[in-house]
Amino acid sequence: MHQDQARLDVIDKLCESKVLMTQDFAMKFLPMPFREAQNDFFGKRGLSWHITVVFGRSAAGQLESQSFIHILEKSLQDSQAVVPIMAHVLTFLKKQQPEIAEAYYHQDNAGCYHSALTVLACKVISERSGIIIKQMDFSDPQGGKGSADRKSAQVKCHVKAFINQGNSVTTEKEFEKAILSRGGIKGVRVTLADTTAIFNPFKAPKLTGISQLNNFTFSEEGVVARRAYEIGEGKFLPWSSLDSKS
Repeated sequence: MHQDQARLDVIDKLCESKVLMTQDFAMKFLPMPFREAQNDFFGKRGLSWHITVVFGRSAAGQLESQSFIHILEKSLQDSQAVVPIMAHVLTFLKKQQPEIAEAYYHQDNAGCYHSALTVLACKVISERSGIIIKQMDFSDPQGGKGSADRKSAQVKCHVKAFINQGNSVTTEKEFEKAILSRGGIKGVRVTLADTTAIFNPFKAPKLTGISQLNNFTFSEEGVVARRAYEIGEGKFLPWSSLDSKS
């Protein structure tokens, strides 16, 4: 698949100062009491959680990864939740590893990612976090988010083991406690978040035909939008034409 080549090319040039980010909303976690009547199983409200997998390379050239899980208390699964999550992860990475200077995003075509608000917020996020977002690519259908799916499966197994020990997971706080149980999962950080209170994103202008644009390259002057990775020169959009009050 052509769009996957963008992810492979970024992996090849990863170093101590560059990271690749894969994001995805995991399937909602259904509350699971330790003991439950059959009638209580139906009509549940699932718990929303978001996974960010960060790939980088050590000084020795070894490919490494770590994951960030955000359990959403109030927020919807939309761009206004994704933008503060992106800002939070990059800000944390900059404090943890000051040498990181550039980030590359690879996401699927869900509306919470493939939207004008998420794309144009990258400039603000870069300024606030200290890590410059250089590129954002959207995967081909049914491709590009395998790392997040694998981490989701690992977390669910960990939580089910917690439940089998006689515990219940029916709320966001209990879900967080379950993931952190038994020392947590190696390389996984968990945040219980109300994204409506973390970041107030700007009201982005519309990008005409954004559903057909799958590759965005950012610079100080503006953003170059393409229909596909490295196909054609793309359309340059200066930040001045996209300016909006934050």
